[in-house]
Amino acid sequence: MTAIRWLPASFDLRVVQAILNARDSIGVSEEPPGSNRGPEIDAWNARAGVPAGSYWCASAAGAWWHDAGLTLPKGYASCDNWMVWAKQVGRWRTQPEPGAMVLYGVIGDARHIGLIIRVDAQVLSIEGNTTVEGKGDERNGTAVALKRVTATDPVLGYVAPL
Repeated sequence: MTAIRWLPASFDLRVVQAILNARDSIGVSEEPPGSNRGPEIDAWNARAGVPAGSYWCASAAGAWWHDAGLTLPKGYASCDNWMVWAKQVGRWRTQPEPGAMVLYGVIGDARHIGLIIRVDAQVLSIEGNTTVEGKGDERNGTAVALKRVTATDPVLGYVAPL
């Protein structure tokens, strides 16, 4: 497993693996753009139990956690299900941490999700179904991209990985 220099060596390996899974997905793009389709995207949606062509940010995020051995909510293709589950099991947080999921939206409606990879210096996330450029909460873009989470983004909260 490749080390991530800004994480302590004692960090849980499942969290490190989830971050690496997300990092390795950067650049996955819709084929054709705007279709919510593509080989990897269709596979993520199939694993999540949703139809091809569905919004796929949560399907990708769930795959990154699942493949690292982390527990997922039932119906993880829904951002709202992540939020409800996190609150039920005590994993809802107001501050980011590496490996956590960031949820964007409006009160009572989570609309987009990404995986936090860094919190020192700046908060960075890797998000699926987002824009390559632009705000961190873009929820129907065309690719997996690295984003900066800022104080002006409509962040609802964070789902801790453990």
